[in-house]
Amino acid sequence: MMHGISKILVIYSGKESYGGIYTFWKNIIDNSPNGMKYEFLSLTEKIPEYPTILKPLPQFLINLSFKLNIHYYVTGLCLIYYLNEIKKYDLVIFNQPTAFPCGYFLKNKIKTINVLHGCAKSCYDAWLNENFVYYIYYKILAFFEKISGNCCDKVLTVSEFSRMNLIHEGIKKPVINCNFGVNLKNRVITSSATNLNQFKNKNEYIMLFVGRFDIGKGSKELTNIMKNLYIDYPDIKLICVSDKPKNYEKLKKYNIEFLNSISDEELVNLYSKSDLFIFPTKYEGYGSVVAEAASFGLPIITTNTGIGYNIKSLNIPGIYINKTNEDITTYGKQILKEYFKRKKYDYSEINYLFDVKYSLKKWYDELKG
Repeated sequence: MMHGISKILVIYSGKESYGGIYTFWKNIIDNSPNGMKYEFLSLTEKIPEYPTILKPLPQFLINLSFKLNIHYYVTGLCLIYYLNEIKKYDLVIFNQPTAFPCGYFLKNKIKTINVLHGCAKSCYDAWLNENFVYYIYYKILAFFEKISGNCCDKVLTVSEFSRMNLIHEGIKKPVINCNFGVNLKNRVITSSATNLNQFKNKNEYIMLFVGRFDIGKGSKELTNIMKNLYIDYPDIKLICVSDKPKNYEKLKKYNIEFLNSISDEELVNLYSKSDLFIFPTKYEGYGSVVAEAASFGLPIITTNTGIGYNIKSLNIPGIYINKTNEDITTYGKQILKEYFKRKKYDYSEINYLFDVKYSLKKWYDELKG
């Protein structure tokens, strides 16, 4: 038990394996000190592997809330019904902007923390010239992040980039960057994922992208990069671990392949077989896939959001940090620089930036503090 805190409730709303957020909680739970008991309260899904108090909303409402991306707000409003149950815990953690309005009713009764992984400000800045509907959506999300954070005792986040943006949004409560990472101990290479062998011939140079293939994660940049490279450098292939987009067949001609529904073991093998990791994301809270790539010594090309902001000033060999609106020619030059080197790097000296064990203590200190 930590200073009277043993029973912790996490209010969770998100889709199964929802990228870095799901990985974040998996690492937190798997590495928790003895005596800390987490339970997840979800109105929208049962979280695999962990005890979840599932209080499902009507299925049509769940489907609609996810389709409109308003599941955070729906969860927050419906939590009022479970207020008496929530008060039985020592600490309540609201994951993402789910604390409003419930957090106001818990003031001076239970310690409350809001974990905001990312920040809507960087999202709406990115979408302003791309899609006005998404711009408005993220503007609304920023408003809910603000009121959600302000009705808790403090806000925890995963990068200095997110901390600065959340403060800029108007959160007045303490916003603390605890950083995060990946479980380097899980980077075990096996030989069982044989179905991945087909994606790399002997002389191919494999660039790897892991994430949603959409504008926010840099799909336009990835497509234009390969359009510029595939004729003169036909041995450069881009593999995207992502759902196939509608124009998948057209993208194949530019040496772009897609893999979806692969196991964690297969992903580990794919990292080990790739030559370079590229992630031209326009906004990121942390960017756990960047940390994963670094743990394999891959050259990395990404942007100055999330963990990219943290490491930009370090000038690490083989890691290129671009602006979110960087010209495509810059990406091309960086790719070819590493292509001609065909080199992986030893990042062991800076793995404290990426290894989850170095940041867990700060998380636990903030939970009990």
